[in-house]
Amino acid sequence: MRLLAILCLNVALLSGCANVQREQVAGVDVQDNSREGVEQEVRALFEQPFIDPLTRYLERYSTDRARAGFIRQISAERDKRCAVIAARYEEQPRTLESLERYRRGYDYSCSEDVEAFAALVQAATGSKTRAQEVASDTDSVPESLTDAQRNECYLLTKIRNFNEARELCIMPAESGDMRSQLNMALISQALRDYPEALRWARLVAERSPEARYVLGQLFANGQGVMQDYAEALTWFQRAANDGHAGSQAALGIMFLKGEGVAANPLTARQWLLKAARQNDGRAQYYLGEMSEMGVLAERDPMQALAWYDLSNRNGYRDARTKMESLSKQVDPEKFSQAQAQVRQVLSGGQQ
Repeated sequence: MRLLAILCLNVALLSGCANVQREQVAGVDVQDNSREGVEQEVRALFEQPFIDPLTRYLERYSTDRARAGFIRQISAERDKRCAVIAARYEEQPRTLESLERYRRGYDYSCSEDVEAFAALVQAATGSKTRAQEVASDTDSVPESLTDAQRNECYLLTKIRNFNEARELCIMPAESGDMRSQLNMALISQALRDYPEALRWARLVAERSPEARYVLGQLFANGQGVMQDYAEALTWFQRAANDGHAGSQAALGIMFLKGEGVAANPLTARQWLLKAARQNDGRAQYYLGEMSEMGVLAERDPMQALAWYDLSNRNGYRDARTKMESLSKQVDPEKFSQAQAQVRQVLSGGQQ
């Protein structure tokens, strides 16, 4: 019941408590697929202020015919929120610093708007946009390779329709299109064709932090290659230095566990915080574990619960079990204070 109260506190405004046993926003399986249940789920999704949960929902349910009407609404809402952010950035200085901040916060859900802003920054500073960087590396792409082909490959990969994506991505990838090559690495990894994932990721690793992240995962897990934590650490480090949230989280976990490097909880926390500030649920989960276990400070179950709650809302499923365990000792006032502390940490006010 205490866990129910905590979840109600976070989503009750529109969704109510009746369906808290379902995950309204993050990626946990939905148990009530009735129209009424899905409507409540979507209302809760619209109530929360962030854009990425909308994108994650679209990725998960875009091919679900029962949700087709809702998917259109969610897509329109996502586009509207991206437009609001784009208008805000139109008033920002057209500098590389502004662009990096825009990319760090919104590239996942609003990539087209981010690249439009990048073009303005390029005009103002003389720097290259990502599209120009890719074009300079793909001179061999034939004229017959249309933007529509590349975009369809990208979109099918984005919504995790991997079997169809592979059929559409292979031709532009083999023709030298970098984004399609990266998509082939992601598709092959998802379909557990690890040698192919390794091949495609290596091909674009020098130009893509996401590809370096894939290589780090393959080496860390021994997939398609001998397990090598030191090699994985190298790839994660390079991608993390470019601001890749997943790599920052992976790097933090390796420093926390001492995999491929001497254990260093302080360095681990620094990397996990970088990823957590980009809404990475896995990083938030491990920050919760550090609070729960008393790593670097005294044990703080309430702060741990606040991290787990945030991790759960950002789609990291393991957090749910931790919440159920810690909810038995919830003090609502202390939990509210812990949530405020976590928000302050995420805003950079504390370390």
